[in-house]
Amino acid sequence: MPSAPEPLDPRVRLAIAQWPDDAPRGAVSTFCAEHGISRKSFYELRKRASAEGQAAVLEPRSRRPKTSPTRLTDDVKDQAVAVRAALESSGLDHGPISVHDKMKSMGLHVVPSVTSLARIFREAGVARWSRGSVPGPRGAGSSTPPRTRVGRWTRPSTS
Repeated sequence: MPSAPEPLDPRVRLAIAQWPDDAPRGAVSTFCAEHGISRKSFYELRKRASAEGQAAVLEPRSRRPKTSPTRLTDDVKDQAVAVRAALESSGLDHGPISVHDKMKSMGLHVVPSVTSLARIFREAGVARWSRGSVPGPRGAGSSTPPRTRVGRWTRPSTS
């Protein structure tokens, strides 16, 4: 995966914001090549400077999305915890898989995934890490047994 690009130096940003309209042909391409930016970025910054002012160009904008459409609402989280509590009080299995199936059978509009339900229960403090999900490679509580012998495999002799 490519690394994130380095932020553009504020002096370069200011030079773009103050770029003259009557610059000679090819000057933009030369400027972009010298500073290692694309012409598209150059013109986007220039457009932003003309729309919002030169000060707006000096700081890079946040790359964080404005919304997270798949984020679960607090109502759905509370509903999941309530379903879990109801299953627990009934004496039934109240793990994430059971809660997911119960919420699905209830015909709820939004049913979180099993993984999301496990995370919701841990965040709410009503569940704990299970033996197989403790982080760490073959560490304490891992479901994978530790290697007992490391060596070359050989066919057993038949004699």
